[in-house]
Amino acid sequence: MVLTSPIRIRVIPQRKMRIRVVPRLIPTDGKDGAPNVLAIGTVQGGDTAAASITGSSPSQVLNLVLPKGDKGDKGDPGPHGEEGPAGAQGDQGPKGDKGDTGDTGPKGDKGDKGDKGDKGDPGDVGPSGTITGATATGLAAGAAPTVTLGGTPQARTFAFGIPKGDKGDKGDQGDVGPKGDKGDAGDDGWTPVFAVVADGDRYVQQVVDWTGGTGTKPTTGQYVGPSGFVSVIANAVNIRGASGSGTGDMLASVYDPANKAGDAFAMDNMVEGTDTKIMTAAERAAISANTAARHTHSNKAILDGTQQSFTTALKNKLDGVETGADKTPDLSGFATTAQLTAGLSGKFDNPTGTTSQYIRGDGSLATFPAIPAGTVTSVGLSAPTGFTVSGSPVTGSGTLTFAYASGYTGFTTTLKNKLDGIETGAQVNTVTSVAGKTGAVTLAKGDVGLGNVDNTSDADKPVSSAQAAALAGKETLGEQAGINTQTGTAYTLALADKGKVVEMNNGSANTLTIPANSDVAFPVNSRVDIVQYGAGQTTITGASGVVIYSSDGNTKLNKQYSGATLYKRSTNGWVLIGDLVA
Repeated sequence: MVLTSPIRIRVIPQRKMRIRVVPRLIPTDGKDGAPNVLAIGTVQGGDTAAASITGSSPSQVLNLVLPKGDKGDKGDPGPHGEEGPAGAQGDQGPKGDKGDTGDTGPKGDKGDKGDKGDKGDPGDVGPSGTITGATATGLAAGAAPTVTLGGTPQARTFAFGIPKGDKGDKGDQGDVGPKGDKGDAGDDGWTPVFAVVADGDRYVQQVVDWTGGTGTKPTTGQYVGPSGFVSVIANAVNIRGASGSGTGDMLASVYDPANKAGDAFAMDNMVEGTDTKIMTAAERAAISANTAARHTHSNKAILDGTQQSFTTALKNKLDGVETGADKTPDLSGFATTAQLTAGLSGKFDNPTGTTSQYIRGDGSLATFPAIPAGTVTSVGLSAPTGFTVSGSPVTGSGTLTFAYASGYTGFTTTLKNKLDGIETGAQVNTVTSVAGKTGAVTLAKGDVGLGNVDNTSDADKPVSSAQAAALAGKETLGEQAGINTQTGTAYTLALADKGKVVEMNNGSANTLTIPANSDVAFPVNSRVDIVQYGAGQTTITGASGVVIYSSDGNTKLNKQYSGATLYKRSTNGWVLIGDLVA
């Protein structure tokens, strides 16, 4: 037999979806497989409709993700309808070939003799039915939900079409997330190097270089403008101040008619005097001697008595020697072969040893001597629980012998399997007594713990005290629980009014108030009937927190002898229906 699982989906208002799984068996040529059980797991909201099946046959779980749709306009609240009947059972599958004969059931009434059928050949054990996967597709809001069964009888798949639901209310703002990791440090910035250049009578700053940064160096040659760098010198800021208007005897027009002030420090314009020289005689002599020495030594540095010259080959050798290196390596600090190998790495120009050699203290290689074979002088053996061992330890020669310890014995796999099938506490022998009685036993009801049982017919069976009290609290069929007549102009419902008629009998306008659940806890589904018995119009209102649902929001009785019914639908929600006006 193969298990199939048709799924029926029923959409109920208020964003609820009911899924009913009806397992169905289809006979196959083999024995019945294990029935598959599909349970509904999690049903949660999300942005995208999805469905998944977890677990393995014969026990699997269907999990659904239902997206919220856009929030529609608020409709008028309607009365709570009764739950509809369950859907009809699916069509019966085709009849399969006759399988193996099952265990004999209890003997039933003798039926009419039927025609003898042909005996079927025993079939192979059929595979268990499984559900291998499920997919879900979001549909437009208001569309009918769909479900498609696919795959094979042995491996079913489901494809769900789930309509978009009403848009939910905006959720509370979430907690502030954890502070992110610190980002990598950016490249160092560049610092401009300025030079002052002349532009006629003007002096401006020009970027001649950049320093201190990383990455590509910015472009040079720009000038400093009023609000940044400019590429045209005429747009640069003049850093030279205006000429003074002094009346001294050092006027530029008299003493510098050729405008040489900017070249005052040029070497070509400097003139040595008798006492003031551009360079002293000692400085000139030192430079002359140094120049002669450098020419004499072919541009090599001058060596004093503590320095020696050396070839390029010797210099390269020194470059490869670490600072503080010793001519004879110290091997005392190496505890393992790996440490020794790492410590000597690069210390020898041409290592030629093999893995079976070692380095002597004088630096030469030698082969490790062979390790002589040892001799076992004693062998001992300990036995696990249930066994004993004799002859331990063996010295020289001997035999170790195992034996079962006292109270233990061995048994075959067949005996072990038999023991596994016997429940704990099962008796070895047949029944010797029943309820302490032996021989031809006759039992009374007290012998089997049924002393309080009366053998009465169904029609004569009594009810318990608790049931009798509960029945006494029920309304008599066709009668009100009572009438509460109020003659004042204001009245607040009490718990004792549940199931009664409250008459408001006053010639002036009067008000009936529904209390909050925190003050009077009417059970949900409670009902109270109201009648305007007097000439004064009755208005029905709710205390703080109470919501009244009525047609067009009307909460006043129409006229004398008009009536209305209140029933509690939620914690503080009441529905009002009847002969009402605004």
